[in-house]
Amino acid sequence: MRDRLHSLLRAADLSEEEIAIYLWLLKLKQSSIPELKCKSRLPHITVYRTIAKLEERSLVEREQINRKQSIFRPLTLGKLAEKIASRKRRLQALENELKHLDRFLPYVDLENEDDPVELRSGLDAFREEYLKFPELLQHEYLHIGNMAKMWETSGFSYECAEERGFIHRRIARNVYARVLDVPTPEAQVVQRQDSKEKRTLVLKENLPIMDDFLLIGEKQVSHFLCDPENPRVVIMRSPAQVAVHHGFFEALWKAR
Repeated sequence: MRDRLHSLLRAADLSEEEIAIYLWLLKLKQSSIPELKCKSRLPHITVYRTIAKLEERSLVEREQINRKQSIFRPLTLGKLAEKIASRKRRLQALENELKHLDRFLPYVDLENEDDPVELRSGLDAFREEYLKFPELLQHEYLHIGNMAKMWETSGFSYECAEERGFIHRRIARNVYARVLDVPTPEAQVVQRQDSKEKRTLVLKENLPIMDDFLLIGEKQVSHFLCDPENPRVVIMRSPAQVAVHHGFFEALWKAR
């Protein structure tokens, strides 16, 4: 059992000194530095520094007894397991956040405070950035990507109130839409309403963007990363970025 505990705590990134002090605290339930020095047979300065490190890790709580003495209580192994699980979730969220961002690095401005690239994460941001896009349009709306995947990620659909409102607000602003989408049943339903909804929708088997969703306006490009577990939007506002994406769309449109 002792060897197994040592092995598990090493895997939790504790040093040998931290393991020794932490296990003694678990055994004693609470202790002082002099008692821990006696039990662990470690030098006083080592015990003192190790307790400080365990406090930084939130594995130990200190209770001040008087000006010179404190009592230390350990986080239980069950609570440590919960802490590790929480850290794992945070690391998973970080991993998801970093995925697929390399393609946007050329657009990031490292010199100026006003970064023309913004990253927003979470379902609320995903929906909000989509629904406000009609208000950013003046003459034409361009879309490349998988509308069905966007709906799956956002929880919307072609018939939902949010999507109907999006289309109504675009039409009310007299904004025409050109769309390059992948051939899904949802896209085929949308295509049948092209004339009524001021749109030309072209279905292509192969697009550079097959799983995401890219909206291009006159002054902004919004790239929706359609991951149901971690929906995100990359927003690009610099004229150069917008021009590049317009050129990208026009080249695809001519080759359709």
